[in-house]
Amino acid sequence: IYAAAAMDTKRNKLLVLGGSSGDQAFVWDLNSSEPSNEDLTNNSVFQNSSGSELSNDSQFGLAYDVSNDKFVAWKGGKTVYVINAETYEVVKTVPSGEVDPGAAVSNGTYGRFRYAPAIEAFVLVNRIDQDVFIFKL
Repeated sequence: IYAAAAMDTKRNKLLVLGGSSGDQAFVWDLNSSEPSNEDLTNNSVFQNSSGSELSNDSQFGLAYDVSNDKFVAWKGGKTVYVINAETYEVVKTVPSGEVDPGAAVSNGTYGRFRYAPAIEAFVLVNRIDQDVFIFKL
């Protein structure tokens, strides 16, 4: 419960991170007819590159950027987590600019953080009384 998920449309894989049950990070291969998943909590590249900051959290936004072939997670503030869709290496980064969306709402971000392919940018609606935020990798 309360995990973040995003679909890699290039490889047909579903990335699921975090949740209320603790350390959770899985990739499901939807090309396989057999139930199969890769447990990223055992993946040293993922864990040694800020991945545990995502697998041990919940209710954040996660989206797949088809243009750059990367997953991006947002947990609040100016920092985003860019995840390589092939290796699952995680890079924490702060997009340029002065804008700070502030802390994520306490009941979760989920689908209010999306990738918009038409403008090749991420869109965030954090609070009903804030502006909409847009950023590009």
